[in-house]
Amino acid sequence: MTQHRVRAQLEQLDGSWRHERRLLGVLLRLAFGLAGLCWLPLLWLQMEGAFRTAFTLTQYQLYVILLTLWGYDYRRQLRRMECILECATKLQRLPENVTWEDIASCGCADRFDVLRRHPKSRAWFPVAFTWGLLVGAYLWLGRQIAVVLGMLVSA
Repeated sequence: MTQHRVRAQLEQLDGSWRHERRLLGVLLRLAFGLAGLCWLPLLWLQMEGAFRTAFTLTQYQLYVILLTLWGYDYRRQLRRMECILECATKLQRLPENVTWEDIASCGCADRFDVLRRHPKSRAWFPVAFTWGLLVGAYLWLGRQIAVVLGMLVSA
């Protein structure tokens, strides 16, 4: 199944999860972009060995958080596709004809939780884990930006 066909199949389903997933994608790309910009002062400013090492290690930790969040979202997207295919098999219809009500009746509505929990969902962990990683990443990113600004002011 191609990425275009998967995207078309998921877009036919109603639900706020599409907008939430798009928002999560924007927030992730913004965080990755800002994290990438934090490397520039390493090239321009003279840093001492221990401070440079500490900054670099902190930057790597930020990337671990961001990549974990990205990978978790990717895995959840795969699980959404598996849910649609399971429902289609169970209901003996084409995956293109699976509706949101079918997904809820199959018991996998919680796979479509992104930034908030659906009323028909049973799970809290995916939403809490996503928010925890997202808030943690932005706090870590804010810390890095504060360090960069501190270096720029003192230079």
